[in-house]
Amino acid sequence: AATGHEITAKLDGKTIFILNENIRPILDKPNHYHISYPLINLAPGNHSLEVTAWDIYNNSFSKTLEFTVVLNDLEQLTKVFNFPNPITDNTQIHFEHNFIGENLKNEVSIFNINGQLIKQFSQNIFEAESPILIKIPFNLGSDTKLQKGIYPYKVEATTEKTNKTAFGTGKLIVID
Repeated sequence: AATGHEITAKLDGKTIFILNENIRPILDKPNHYHISYPLINLAPGNHSLEVTAWDIYNNSFSKTLEFTVVLNDLEQLTKVFNFPNPITDNTQIHFEHNFIGENLKNEVSIFNINGQLIKQFSQNIFEAESPILIKIPFNLGSDTKLQKGIYPYKVEATTEKTNKTAFGTGKLIVID
């Protein structure tokens, strides 16, 4: 960025963070970037975050995000779903969590309609961000291919450091 043209975030109209070192390109998406910056120890209540960036023509762009911080020491997975659903090929399980920045072991267990375990997938994530996406293949291995039907699944995320675990559930629908 040119002098005075940093990527900034203004919290609640006063505290300014420079985000230049926190920007990363999104693979396979030219001219798209991801910014990750931990906002820790925020007081409970409503907050705003205004992010400002500059283009190469010296134009600035700003967007404001309004959000609420709540006190919650419970481990939780939220917005657990898979997309696409129904599936005909592969799907991705999506979930949000409150373990930001921690190393996580994620497990997805897929069951048949009778509750029998069909397949488990494990994935380690270092310095986890939220949301997390886990790709699930339609063909679960040489011995297991999902047939037409409904398949409940359970997502489990466990922190490496504190061994805290959170769960979420959903259903895969196979139509072909």
